[in-house]
Amino acid sequence: MSDKKDAWDKFDIIFKSIVLGLIPIVIAFAADNVARSIKRGELIQSLVDSLSKGDTSRDIALIALDEALPVQMRMHQTDRKQKT
Repeated sequence: MSDKKDAWDKFDIIFKSIVLGLIPIVIAFAADNVARSIKRGELIQSLVDSLSKGDTSRDIALIALDEALPVQMRMHQTDRKQKT
């Protein structure tokens, strides 16, 4: 009985160590995604500002904006255009 309890104690310690090791990895991954989204939002905002100014960089801003938009957003806009 004591051997069985020791095995479960070891398993419990190993399991908790793995879980505690994975928590920072998941948090770091989520933080990277948030930072990437914020930078993409800033890029899109600056491109929209460039488009509204009406200077010669409009073509470049349109191309860059098309590339900066996430694929899902472009697909959603295409679906909306097809419905109307």
